[in-house]
Amino acid sequence: METMTKNRMTRLKENVRTELKSRLIPFWTTRVIDQAQGGFMGEMSFEGVVDPRAAKGLILNARLLWTYSALTAYNQDPVCKNLACRAYQYVTTYFTQIKPLVLNLARATLEQGIDLYGGLSYEGQDGKVLHTYRDWWCQAEAVVGFVNAFELTADTHYLKAACDMWQCLERIGMDRQQGEWFWRVTQAGRPDSNESIVSQWKGPYHNVRACLEIVKRLK
Repeated sequence: METMTKNRMTRLKENVRTELKSRLIPFWTTRVIDQAQGGFMGEMSFEGVVDPRAAKGLILNARLLWTYSALTAYNQDPVCKNLACRAYQYVTTYFTQIKPLVLNLARATLEQGIDLYGGLSYEGQDGKVLHTYRDWWCQAEAVVGFVNAFELTADTHYLKAACDMWQCLERIGMDRQQGEWFWRVTQAGRPDSNESIVSQWKGPYHNVRACLEIVKRLK
């Protein structure tokens, strides 16, 4: 490896370490803790002013939990470990009602979004389907969602929905010639040849992850 390349790598690595140590870690371990109401701040303005009335959502708190846990593994800092425990306690205390939300989503999808062939229409609103075509990522995520709902309830209707959707994918959603999934299939079952097989937005995340999740969950 060239000396210049090695020097650049070393310099970048040290700059990143400095940013973590001198600014990012101090900020997230001191500036966002909500001592008055528990947990963490929900919002801070551009000027650094905290809004004590801001909602505290699951996404921010789940990401804080991941961040503090990852930092604990990175530097074994007891402060980060304590904050990871704080984030875990907050998430498990205030977001335990996520199960009903997940099941409501699965139920609404099953009742309103599934077409006669077992596929999931792309978009709907107010109980009406707006776009009947099927995009690959929606099908992948829906199969996992129905398997998840089956895990939570043991309701075989969700398992059947997952199986039907997978069979629909096998019939018309999978490109048997090239080995990937079609980006989009019309309601009539025709692949949209204007859409790429691989692009910045068409990668392995949704379908490969779906396959791994299903194999892991259906033990």
